[in-house]
Amino acid sequence: MVLLAADRPGRDPRAPIRVLIVAAYPMARAGLTALLGGVADLEIVGQTAGGADLLAAVEAMSPDLLLLDQPSGDDETLEQLEQLLRDRGELVALVLGAEGTEEATLETLVAGARGYLPRESSGEELVAAVRAVAAGLLVLHPVPAASLLERLLERPRPSPAIGPGETLSPRELEVLQALAGGLTNRAIARRLSVSENTVKFHVSSILTKLAAASRAEAVALAARRGLLLL
Repeated sequence: MVLLAADRPGRDPRAPIRVLIVAAYPMARAGLTALLGGVADLEIVGQTAGGADLLAAVEAMSPDLLLLDQPSGDDETLEQLEQLLRDRGELVALVLGAEGTEEATLETLVAGARGYLPRESSGEELVAAVRAVAAGLLVLHPVPAASLLERLLERPRPSPAIGPGETLSPRELEVLQALAGGLTNRAIARRLSVSENTVKFHVSSILTKLAAASRAEAVALAARRGLLLL
């Protein structure tokens, strides 16, 4: 688990961390509640299946942290989480997901969560992550952390000397090809089964790596470099 400093409104470190469990399946909610319920500095204030009930649960229980078990490919929940975190600056979220990949981690962070762990993480890792996120740290699983951090810090990796196109990741090349086809961010998101926020992040990364000022310029430069299938 990788920990990074992040901005976080102050909270009393002596008070228990108020955790709201959010999971679609009752067994997942029960398991997470049992796992964290006996930890002295954590207080499980409730649990919810999410969806339409999430906002009401947050308003009723005033948690410090959402522990969200995200079903695979559930972009709607991430979009709801993004809106909720934007409206409530004091609230933070830690997401558990099925995949410990760069793509899954990226989608979670773009939605505003302060951490992402794959479900196979140990109980000790989960407790440590909850404490870290509540304390204002950013929690990343070590597998995708190195490459993802380079992108988040806008430090693209040096271009290998083996040929053009290597500066862009496979996913960025897919987005670039879709841009060349005139697709909107929403259409690209549907085609690639990712969120619109993830597409926006990829587009920004493409523009940075190609030193382009617009999507049209990026497509033109990519075509000259042979990065597109025309």
